[in-house]
Amino acid sequence: MNVRLSVIRQQRRMLKLRSRSQRLALTQHFEVWRKPLSVADFAVTTVRNLRVHPLAIAVAMAFLLATPRHRFTIWAGRFLTGWEIFHLLRQPGKRR
Repeated sequence: MNVRLSVIRQQRRMLKLRSRSQRLALTQHFEVWRKPLSVADFAVTTVRNLRVHPLAIAVAMAFLLATPRHRFTIWAGRFLTGWEIFHLLRQPGKRR
């Protein structure tokens, strides 16, 4: 019985090592997809939130329609600048 248990322990140890190496290989293989999937996840979350709060869309559209064209371009420029600053601060290793 002791010999059988030691064989089972050895097999279990080998299976654990193999599963660990397979998990590592899968992690490395799918690391490329992490960023695109996070963007898709953010988009799905945003769409779900907008479905729950349709008034947000109405307010944004009213704001865009009520502002004159030159004000819209000013706000769009401000938004773009803020967006770029946000991304620079979010990833401090990547500088232009």
